[in-house]
Amino acid sequence: MSENKWAIFAIIVFLIVQGTFFVYTTENLNSRTIKYDCGMAEWHPDIPVGVKEDCRKLRAKQSGRL
Repeated sequence: MSENKWAIFAIIVFLIVQGTFFVYTTENLNSRTIKYDCGMAEWHPDIPVGVKEDCRKLRAKQSGRL
């Protein structure tokens, strides 16, 4: 009987650890941020058009044109 209790305890601990890991990883996926280097925005083909436009606006604002 004692062996069964330890097996059940181990299964419960395993499930708690798995559940905690699942919640932690799904929260991190939702809060993921992507950072782009505006210095590469004009020539790099993998940077989205919206990011390129935002980088242009940021550069114009920093140079005092807006």
